[in-house]
Amino acid sequence: MIFKDISCGKKLNKFHSVYKIVHFFATPILIFSACFFGLGMLFASQPGYHVRETAIIGCCVCVMLAVLMAIFQHIFEKDDVYKHTTYPFMSKFNPLSIMALILLLTVTILPFYVLVINSVKTSAEANAIGFTFWPEQGVTFSQYTRIFDYSSSIGIDLVASFFNSLIYATIPVFVGVFVSAFAAYGFAKLDYPGRSKIYYFMIFTLMVPGCVSMSSSYVLFDSYGWTSGSGLSLPMLIPGCFGTVGTVMFLREYFKGIPDDMLAAARIDGCGKLKIFTSIMIPLGIPALIAQLVLGFIGTYNDYSTALIYLRYPEQYTIQLALSFFNGGYSDKAVVSASAVFGVMPLLVLYMIFQDKIISGISFSAGLKG
Repeated sequence: MIFKDISCGKKLNKFHSVYKIVHFFATPILIFSACFFGLGMLFASQPGYHVRETAIIGCCVCVMLAVLMAIFQHIFEKDDVYKHTTYPFMSKFNPLSIMALILLLTVTILPFYVLVINSVKTSAEANAIGFTFWPEQGVTFSQYTRIFDYSSSIGIDLVASFFNSLIYATIPVFVGVFVSAFAAYGFAKLDYPGRSKIYYFMIFTLMVPGCVSMSSSYVLFDSYGWTSGSGLSLPMLIPGCFGTVGTVMFLREYFKGIPDDMLAAARIDGCGKLKIFTSIMIPLGIPALIAQLVLGFIGTYNDYSTALIYLRYPEQYTIQLALSFFNGGYSDKAVVSASAVFGVMPLLVLYMIFQDKIISGISFSAGLKG
């Protein structure tokens, strides 16, 4: 039954059937292998191992085999029986898509893998010419203690910087998301004159790059006296508490998916606008709110330019600003990699905890329908 043409009832000969299956699986594998060897050809740096020559030969062989299979496929497709024959697994399993996902995953994970591996290597191995994908001189975690020694030697407390980042990323994000939810509720469910015009004007402000208003914002905050002093930086706390346009736009689309009949029933029961917001919109919007909280926290935690402009004293530094001193002032790749892993690890833990909420909250279809 596997060799039967599902469209016209005819059968393929055994050679054509086997070749069709081989072509289905082998073509994406050859393409993926050619890309892999091509990357090796570009980035090979190990002397004495003929890595580049091997990569060139492998890439050429994969390309030649792929071309030959394409030629045979073109010849065989002149036969209508071969052309219209398919198998049940072909509709459920797409090797080309899987290979594309593997390639995308490799490109995404590889830089972080290199970072982590370098952080657990010895300094001699991490700074040697060429890269090894596994610590050949053994795994060591001493680099993570050295980042604290170096930061202390230049007068920076990494632990205090980490808690500063938590403060600057937590307070504005939590307050700002709540304020944005208020605005989104107004744009999604309340009817008043000029609602659409106000919303579209607000969306228009997204077209203005943040760097355009950076200097004027500094002048404004400096006139308030917010840029002086060694305590918490108000320019990094106050503006974020008023919410962001992107969050309002996202939550508006989510709130629009909540049925109006549910709100009408609440009004009949005597609920006002504020009661509807706190009793219906907020509970039903929990996935979207959590997604915005996590994404907002990540964006604020990673913010470097704002901290660079407004933070003047070491006791004010965020973790990103503190770790920037390792980039140019420290030449040991192992320690620099360990500092980068130290900075990004809280975000990875946060994402692993809330990944389900983020995925469900980002989907606009997660709002209630009907």
